[in-house]
Amino acid sequence: MINLLNLKTLDMRTSAFVLTASSLVSAFLGLVRNRLLGNQFGASGETDVYFAASMPAGEKKRHVSS
Repeated sequence: MINLLNLKTLDMRTSAFVLTASSLVSAFLGLVRNRLLGNQFGASGETDVYFAASMPAGEKKRHVSS
């Protein structure tokens, strides 16, 4: 029984690590994408529209209200 509980704990830690690592890699790749787009197209209306369209709804509310 003790061995079974240890195995479940290890699986939970592994799952948490995989989720955390995936989230960090995703955020980093998003930053790289935005930097490349900004360098390629510069600050223009088209890039502003793209960034606004790809922004989550919660962030849009924060940017519009401030």
